[in-house]
Amino acid sequence: MYPLLAILSLGFLIVVHEGGHYFVARWCGMRIERFSIGFGPGIFKRKSKKTGTTFQIAPIPFGGFVEIRGMNIAEDVDPDDTAAYPNRPAWQRFLTIFAGPATNYLSAIVLAFALYTCHGVESTWRWYGVADVQEHYPFEDLCGSRP
Repeated sequence: MYPLLAILSLGFLIVVHEGGHYFVARWCGMRIERFSIGFGPGIFKRKSKKTGTTFQIAPIPFGGFVEIRGMNIAEDVDPDDTAAYPNRPAWQRFLTIFAGPATNYLSAIVLAFALYTCHGVESTWRWYGVADVQEHYPFEDLCGSRP
């Protein structure tokens, strides 16, 4: 069971990381050619009719990638193509690259918060309250008067 959970956890991290790149690139108006979970030729592929992006699952499950038009340095890019990566403003290129690790950090925070909020840790320790009051011990209430 643990190997399966490890594979699913790694898959979750990859999807979240690459999803961060994908959504920020789309938000910035970049053209995404391919979104892949895994490396190698796609086993399962689906091409979006709306965006033209090919979504695929590949056989080597040690990562993934988002292929943005113009990001490959060997690719010739039309200087007038506003949807290409090198033709976007520097702040948009920075955000696109930064979005992958940022979504990993954000998902870790959300997941930790959800786990501790929903499950927590059982304890018999009393964190607040008065267990007992000792006889003949001087005390004053909040107003400064004695009983």
